Amino acid sequence: VIDLFLHNPIPPTDELVAHLEGIKGTLRAEAEAAETERRRGESDSTSSSSSPPSFSVVVRVAHLVVPSSSPEHWSATADALERLGEKEKDENEDENDENDDDNSCSTLLWVPPNFFEGGGRLLGSVIEGKDRIQALKPRARLLEKGDAQEVFGRDVSVTSVVGGGLGLFTEVVFHLRSARAVLTADSAFCLSQEDAAASVAGPLDLFLARVVGIYGKLGSPVGVALKSAPGGQGREFAKDVLRWCENDNVEMVVSCHLSAPVRDDAAGQLRRVFGFLL
Repeated sequence: VIDLFLHNPIPPTDELVAHLEGIKGTLRAEAEAAETERRRGESDSTSSSSSPPSFSVVVRVAHLVVPSSSPEHWSATADALERLGEKEKDENEDENDENDDDNSCSTLLWVPPNFFEGGGRLLGSVIEGKDRIQALKPRARLLEKGDAQEVFGRDVSVTSVVGGGLGLFTEVVFHLRSARAVLTADSAFCLSQEDAAASVAGPLDLFLARVVGIYGKLGSPVGVALKSAPGGQGREFAKDVLRWCENDNVEMVVSCHLSAPVRDDAAGQLRRVFGFLL
């Protein structure tokens, strides 16, 4: 079984669904080829004349992660769970039964700390997204720092911060060790000069990108919220991220916004962006 986690759900268009199925197919084929070769080697070493037992590789979406309380990161989550999540089928259930229970999805949904008490609830009310938030609540689990390795395995670390007035801003950031990658949502992103030149960004867009410090480099438009996080959370958040940057453990930053991945001195840029919190 190969478990996938989807980070930052976006509207599940037909194109996205087809892309995900393509990824699943590639992973399945590679895993089956590797396992077939391994079993063939074991068969040769034991001089067995019998064929190796048949097998199949299951690739499933085990986790879906909402990384931030900002509405663009969760507004499509319910739809994404419906189309991209894995369905649990009762052995006695008719395959043609279209009246699936909403709770039959086996994909686990993860949200940042304080998501329902702060940012998600309040921002959801402002943008008339209250019903969407309530639909997620029975399915969601809060992703805490100490949960990462138990949930996702030893290769993954997370840190989180709840900042801003009334805890409006909350975000969870990932470190994928084997990929040497940091996944961010709103805490750090960039608009590269190449992407700006190739896009429909107008003069005002470029002006704002320069003002908030994201043009041509990583920046943190939510720096004030991070700095105002109570109980020293901003400092601990920064310490976690910068600790990941030690010993060449970060080679790229993949943000949910604008230009990604950022590879040019990724660790150095993270140190610059979050250093003011220490």
